[in-house]
Amino acid sequence: MAVRRASVTSSTRELPAPAEARRHAVELEKSWLAAQAAGVPAPQERIARTRYEGSLMLAVLAEAGMPRTMELPIAAVAVGDAVWIHLPVELFASFGLAIRERSPFAWTRVVGYTDGYFGYVADEGAHRDGVYEASASRFDAGGGKALTDAAVELLRTLGAPPQRARGPGGHLAVTGDRARDGATVDGTLRLLVCDLDGTLLEPDGSISDRTRAAVQAVREAGIRVAVATGRVPIGIARVVRALDLDGPQITMHGALVTAPLTGDSVFSVTLGPDEVDELLAVAAEIDMPVLLCYPDGFRTNDLRQEVID
Repeated sequence: MAVRRASVTSSTRELPAPAEARRHAVELEKSWLAAQAAGVPAPQERIARTRYEGSLMLAVLAEAGMPRTMELPIAAVAVGDAVWIHLPVELFASFGLAIRERSPFAWTRVVGYTDGYFGYVADEGAHRDGVYEASASRFDAGGGKALTDAAVELLRTLGAPPQRARGPGGHLAVTGDRARDGATVDGTLRLLVCDLDGTLLEPDGSISDRTRAAVQAVREAGIRVAVATGRVPIGIARVVRALDLDGPQITMHGALVTAPLTGDSVFSVTLGPDEVDELLAVAAEIDMPVLLCYPDGFRTNDLRQEVID
């Protein structure tokens, strides 16, 4: 086993003037309220709402300001021809796939939320579309590329790993008792874990016939399908029911692994009462709204109608 650590100096994004950021937030709030009034489908309303919420985060950043650069700790752990690269951010999948493609290791996994948390790192398309994650990010797409380059360079410092054969499309080929990427030791894929937005769900939140057929085909092949999402369990019940997904699902960014339709849980990480009280006290001191996540929904001290809706 080998371990390497490094620190990446990443430039932060250019921020709008506070007045411009507030004006943009007002415009997006109007768009969201107009969507509500028009009775658009819930998924489309959610997109409008989260864009508005992202603009509020950007306005806070614009008011507070940021240093021109930030130091991000990264680490890599290699075992044979497998490696885990640890990053203190929530990295968009396009960057993670780029790291895997350029990695010298046959089996590469990108792990976020490690050694601290610096928020989202969104790609160029997300910044162009003004989605929540991009607006709330401290970094632009260039910051994501710099972090990707630094991660690949750290992997290369681990030396040339033993290589196993790759099949079509860069997937690992099964040779003898060696498993292909994502498979069990006998080469049989047992579990397929999918994201929701942009993977199982269309931009409007619907599930296409093509996706339904693909999930059904995977299940008929004896492979279990599960969801991994930041949403609370009740927020994915519709998808679980529509795709007939049984068993535990990964929810709340991994803090709760549970079956949304039955409530049966196999793993959970919760905050204790003292921790919650401390966080609520800090939020009250700086006049910040609080949103507490529970398996069955949310609790908040922000009673504005748009939040309740």
